[in-house]
Amino acid sequence: MSDTILNAMIVGLGNIGLLYDLNRTDITWSHTAALLKDTRYNLVAGVDVNMDNQATFQSLTKKPTFSCISDAIESINETIEVVVIASPTRFHYPMYKEIKETACKTGCKLILLEKPISESTDEVDLMLAESESGPKVWVNLFRLYQSQVNSYLELLSESDCCDISVIYSKGIVHNGIHFLSLLMKHYEGDITIHKTGNESIINIGSGNVAVRFTESINKLDNNSMIIHSNIGSLYYLNGGRHSFFIDTNHCKINFSEYEFKHYQSCVYNKIYNYIEGKYESDDSLNLAAKSQFYLKLLEGDL
Repeated sequence: MSDTILNAMIVGLGNIGLLYDLNRTDITWSHTAALLKDTRYNLVAGVDVNMDNQATFQSLTKKPTFSCISDAIESINETIEVVVIASPTRFHYPMYKEIKETACKTGCKLILLEKPISESTDEVDLMLAESESGPKVWVNLFRLYQSQVNSYLELLSESDCCDISVIYSKGIVHNGIHFLSLLMKHYEGDITIHKTGNESIINIGSGNVAVRFTESINKLDNNSMIIHSNIGSLYYLNGGRHSFFIDTNHCKINFSEYEFKHYQSCVYNKIYNYIEGKYESDDSLNLAAKSQFYLKLLEGDL
C-alpha cells in the first residue's frame, strides 16, 4: 500500500522558504528543499510578492507562483493539506487568518508557521485561541524534532541541578526562542527572569535550573547551548553543527550530523506522521508563545 500524498503550499519564498540551501544537495534547510525531497508531499505552489523569488521557485520546482494567498487558492483546484507561512513576522497573523477562513475550501489540516509567532502579543493570544478549532498550527522550532538532543535533554532533566548557558545572535527573541522552547519542553516549573549586566537570566522551577542568555560577540552568527549537570554535560554548538555529550567518565558521544544537515526534513517527517495519525500531539505553538513572552520581557518589549 502506497503512502498518502499530502499537498503543500509555501507562503514566503525568502531564505527559510527557498534560498538557504539553493543549489545544494548536502543539506536540507529550506521548506522548498524539504518538500521536494520527501516523496510523501506534493508541492503545489509558492506565494511571494518578490518576482525574483517567484522566478527562482518556478525554475527549481516547475510549480506555479502567486503574489498573494487569495490568487493561489482561487487558481489551485486541489486540496492543500499543509500550508507553510514563511513570510516576515508582521504578516503572520493576517496570513494565518486568511488560510483559516479558507480551510473549508482548501482542506488545510496544518499550518507550519515560522517564528516568532507575531510582533503583537494580542495576535499571539488570538492565534492560540483560534487554532483550537483548526487547522492545527505548528511553529517551526526544528530543534524540538531532533531526536538526539531531545533524548539527552530528557536525561538531563532528571538531574538535581543544571547550569545552562545560551549564546544567541540576531536578537534574543528571534533565536533565543529555539533554546527556551526546547528547555521548557523538558524542564517544568514556574519561570522567573532578571538581568545581570550583559546576561539575561531565566530560572525554571525552584531555582535548580538557571539559563543564562548572552548575545554573541560582535554579532557573530553563533547560536549555542551548553548544559552542565551532575550526570554529564551537553554541548550544542554553532547552531547544532557540533553537538556532543560528555558523561561523568569523560567519554564523548558525538551526535549524528544528519539531524543538523537535514533539520527541515525532520520537521516534515513529524508533520506527515501527525496527519496520518502516527504522532499523537505537538505543543510547539504553546511553547513558542510562552518562550516569546518571557524573552520579550527580557528584551524590554512588553
